[in-house]
Amino acid sequence: MLLEAGADKDIANIIDGFTALMLACREGHVEIVRLLLEAGVNKDLANLDGFTALMLACREGHFEIVRLLLEAGVNKDLANLDGFTALMLACREGRVEIMRLLVEAGVNKDLANLDGFTALMIATEYDHLEVVRLLLDSGADKDVFTQDYNALMLAVDIDRIEVVCLLLEAGANKDVADNNGVAALMLACREGNVEAARRCQQGLSKP
Repeated sequence: MLLEAGADKDIANIIDGFTALMLACREGHVEIVRLLLEAGVNKDLANLDGFTALMLACREGHFEIVRLLLEAGVNKDLANLDGFTALMLACREGRVEIMRLLVEAGVNKDLANLDGFTALMIATEYDHLEVVRLLLDSGADKDVFTQDYNALMLAVDIDRIEVVCLLLEAGANKDVADNNGVAALMLACREGNVEAARRCQQGLSKP
């Protein structure tokens, strides 16, 4: 009724900048999202924290809504005020199936947030092994170096040994060093991570 009466579809509240679409996406109201999209709502508006409807749906794990938004042609690679994209938020929460949708839709897998973390690094930090596998299988850059780390160096530094194994198995360069010349093996030795040091020295994922 409200849409038919000509209600402003894109008006945002003054508290946090949420639009009707953002609220429906956050709460998981699939049919309302469908109605709003059919009515021509602006799909790429962001709230005061820079979150778009797609980011909210990805963060909350609403698979069907993510699918609808992607089919409607949302911008997949927008970032919030912290530099997080929809893919990064899905990675952080371990939303494997949603990530699969995003990857199949052609999302940029190698963008970095304001802390210099890519989706692969975020998955490493949170120890989401299936997410790491999906990113590697879909061609994410395993050696991309941002502010202080690449994914292997991060995995070694925080002792994510299973991620170390996955990265080495995928061919990650174990000899990349930071601006101070510190490489993954040095990090493992500094932190006392024996198994990570062994794997880096061997360059193998399996003994």
